[in-house]
Amino acid sequence: MLHKLLPRLALSACVAAGFAHAPASAETVSTELRSELRAAMVDYINANSIDGKFYHLNQASGTLETYEPADVSAVVLKVGDHYVICSSFETADGKTVYLDFFAVQAQGKAEVLQLIAEKRDLTCKIVRAQQAAAR
Repeated sequence: MLHKLLPRLALSACVAAGFAHAPASAETVSTELRSELRAAMVDYINANSIDGKFYHLNQASGTLETYEPADVSAVVLKVGDHYVICSSFETADGKTVYLDFFAVQAQGKAEVLQLIAEKRDLTCKIVRAQQAAAR
């Protein structure tokens, strides 16, 4: 699965750089830290993948969902002391789903703490609240 992600992660630097300059974006994240956070996301994905499929338990439906990376642009935003790594994946039937990974950098290591699947509105609400509090 990692071999599929690497070319997409290279492209992601360009996409994320454009996003970072948007007026409503959260605090800027250094290129080095952004790379570390994306690597933590890849580690999380690989740890929860079998045969190239990323698995996630949908708690609302009680079903085990499988996803494949679609556009791992992986926009990284700083939200307080945490980071949000926003990405999109595809279901087996080709539907695009949004997965947001909440991460931290602790003891010099970036690590994903939690995944929010298919609730981009919740992620946006968290980011906007942090932006408002920072003003």
